[in-house]
Order: sequence, then C-alpha cells, then structure tokens
Amino acid sequence: YGLSGSGLNDRLARSHLYLASRAGDMCARGICLSEGWEMEKDYAKAAKCFEVKAKQGGSFAQYRMGLCYEHGFGVPACPKMAKMWYQCSAKQGNPMAQYNLAVCYDREGDHPELAVEWYRRAALQGN
Repeated sequence: YGLSGSGLNDRLARSHLYLASRAGDMCARGICLSEGWEMEKDYAKAAKCFEVKAKQGGSFAQYRMGLCYEHGFGVPACPKMAKMWYQCSAKQGNPMAQYNLAVCYDREGDHPELAVEWYRRAALQGN
C-alpha cells in the first residue's frame, strides 16, 4: 500500500487507506485498525477484516492473515494457519508471503528444497 517512511507520502497513503476503508475496502480497514490510523487500534477487528478479503482471494489480505497467525495479532498464534495463508498469497506472487513461506519451511526443516524455492521466488521479485 505504498508506505515508505518518507513523511508526506506516508500521510497521503494513510489518508487514502482511510478513505478506502470508509468506502468498504476490508483490507484497507484492516490495515487502519491494525495500525491505529484514524481509528482505535484493534487487532481482533483487523484480523476479521483481513479474513473477509483473504477468503475472497485477496493476496495482500492473505499475507496479512499469515502475519496475524504467526504473531498472534487478533487471533491465537498458529504456525500451521500462518503457513497456510502465506502459501495462498505466495502462490499468487506476493513476494513478502513468498519470503515468509520460505521461512516457515526453513524453520520446519522437513523440506529444505521448498524453502530454497520460495526464497528464490521472493528474491527474483526483490524481496
């Protein structure tokens, strides 16, 4: 969603996310809720928003669901669910999910070839 840490651009991106959230974009609403932008921070509500969009096939929302389950943001921490959501997103080409999926495989140690493959795919996209 274009946040770069460069001040003005970040404020503009936050403003657009908030407007998209108000217009019904569940992923944008989840980001605003998880970051506390223009509304009170609420990880549980954010996870529910991401889940709606993720179940519709939204790659970025699937990635965010992976983060929620990996770190226990608004849902119970569950490595298996995190991996499942990262896999859904990674298969659609999300480089952040590809990297995190590779880390999942790396931690498990059972399929090093899959870890290497997902690291490679993420790297080819600059991640």
